[in-house]
Amino acid sequence: MNNISNIDDNNFEQEINKSDIPVLVDFWAEWCAPCKALEPIIANIAEMYNGKIKIYKALMDDCPKSINKYKVRALPTFLFFHNGTTIRKIGKISQVDLISWLNKILKSD
Repeated sequence: MNNISNIDDNNFEQEINKSDIPVLVDFWAEWCAPCKALEPIIANIAEMYNGKIKIYKALMDDCPKSINKYKVRALPTFLFFHNGTTIRKIGKISQVDLISWLNKILKSD
C-alpha cells in the first residue's frame, strides 16, 4: 500500500505539523511534463519509504497560499519537512538521485 495523499491549502499546514514522521511534498501541475514523468518514481519512493516518510502531492492550482509561503517558483518542486526544517529540491530528478537525496537527509539526524 502506498502512502501518497493529496494536499491543498485547506489542510497543508495541519498535515505537515501533525505528522510524526518526515514529510515529502511534491508540487506539480497537470500541464507539467517532468511532473508527469516523475509519477512512477514517486510511487516507487512511496513504496520504498512506507512508514518512514509521508508523501503528499500538491497540485499547484489547489495550493496558491502554500506556493507563495514556500516560494515555489518552478515545477516540479519537492519540499521535505524534517526536524523543523524545510529542504527544497527543484526539477526533474532520477529515482537514484531522489533516493540518495532522501537518504542523506534522513541520515543527518
